[in-house]
Amino acid sequence: MKGVALSLITALLGSSALYAQSHLPPRNSSGVSSGLTASSSSTEARDCATLAKDFPANDQTKSKLAKLRNRWKDIQAKYAEASKRLGRKIDPARVNDVVARRFINPPDWEAYLQTHPVVNPKEVYSPRPTVWENWLRTAQGPVKTLAQSNDSVALPHLLDWNQDAQMGVYGSPEVGVLKNHDNYGRNILKRDALNLSEIGSLESLGLHFEPLICQEDLPALIKADLSRPECAEVYKNSEPLATDDPTKTIARLVVRKGIDATQVSPDKMAKRWYWFACWPRAALPKNDTERACGMFKYPSVKDVPSRISVILAEAKTFQSCENSADIDSFGYILDAQRRMVALHPFNKGNGRVSRWFMDVLAEKTGLPALIGVNMNTDVSTPMGDYTHEIQTATEKSLETLSTCLTRYESENFEGLQSSRCGMVDDLSGGGP
Repeated sequence: MKGVALSLITALLGSSALYAQSHLPPRNSSGVSSGLTASSSSTEARDCATLAKDFPANDQTKSKLAKLRNRWKDIQAKYAEASKRLGRKIDPARVNDVVARRFINPPDWEAYLQTHPVVNPKEVYSPRPTVWENWLRTAQGPVKTLAQSNDSVALPHLLDWNQDAQMGVYGSPEVGVLKNHDNYGRNILKRDALNLSEIGSLESLGLHFEPLICQEDLPALIKADLSRPECAEVYKNSEPLATDDPTKTIARLVVRKGIDATQVSPDKMAKRWYWFACWPRAALPKNDTERACGMFKYPSVKDVPSRISVILAEAKTFQSCENSADIDSFGYILDAQRRMVALHPFNKGNGRVSRWFMDVLAEKTGLPALIGVNMNTDVSTPMGDYTHEIQTATEKSLETLSTCLTRYESENFEGLQSSRCGMVDDLSGGGP
């Protein structure tokens, strides 16, 4: 956080910033936490030869990719044949359980399924059904159109998807544009604490992790730390300062802290100032049996245009490589999605846009939609584990599609619509 934000931290917290510095863990000369390996962000798009070197497709990889593509192709053909026999379209790209896992975080979806015998994905997230229908309309419309064209993903596509998916959910200044303020990731609860390998995954994507005392332990520590009254004051005031309404947040800053409203970015920054300046630091885990809470800052606003250009230029190169058989397309596509979400180029909806980016690349290479396990851990899961999770979940989704096809050929169509095998609405204008 620089410029105005940094001056505001000082104005808000005074000497508490020194408290933060005194509790920082040791850093090596590259600025990365001790015990972690630095990975610089690429400033140039890789060419085909480099992609083949970084994502080599050996015989085993080629065999797995061929099986995955052939199985997906076979399922599509069987659904088309069944549609003719049944006299109505049943589309593998519209099956409830598979589509839901593309947008709804799988743990949330599983929890919903356990308590709702009647399955309706549009009821999971609020505001209902706006969030679901916006996502579905965007996925079935412009995302699908681009995936089936010869065009490459370009920045205007991403901006349009970001705006379309959040229409009526967030205000227009927040969506459809590259981010205008820095954003952060947090793992401050014990249930979300990270081990050394997970922190290393973040750092490999250029995300600096700052280990912090877990939130559950914070109140007692603050109360006990009577020698630092400024921290107790900040802790007491930071929570009520942050609201869901940026205007109210600014108003409270003006009244409570005497800050000039014209100098305040319309964002919920009160808690974040506190995190940086006064939240007690913790030590990094020594190994993967230990875990640490903490937070990390995504790349700054000024770095986004150049870095997103590199990601998109590289994706365009990937699509045109004559040596594509020598490239592990599955591995490259996952890497591209992780780099996109690690960049966090938008104010809102970064995960969704990164997955659409992944969907387009997957469809253009003949792969099915790639299914995740937990959308909140895509950047903290080590790449090897992430690849295994996505592969396993994707293969499971193909099994679900096969099971649903069997049910459609033996059970009543209408009766299946409230089950996992039901068909989500077609909002693309393509008919029932």
